[in-house]
Amino acid sequence: MINIEFLKTLTILYVEDDEHVREKFADILNKLCKNVLLAHDGVEGLQKFHQANRDNEYIDLIISDINMPNMDGVELLSHI
Repeated sequence: MINIEFLKTLTILYVEDDEHVREKFADILNKLCKNVLLAHDGVEGLQKFHQANRDNEYIDLIISDINMPNMDGVELLSHI
């Protein structure tokens, strides 16, 4: 059972290099969650993660593609 009220409290970082996939899935996430931060690769994802922390906006969940240019998803998570 999905707890919709819980989802509405989440801030999500979604990292995906395919623009079409990123925008379509972001539309769904934006309807369900409090805040969705988007990044096109691991480098931008890491920057957004650190910026959110500086702004005291903590990320509850990271959804990341694995194969991306510049920095892949596994490397991103190892840096986080």
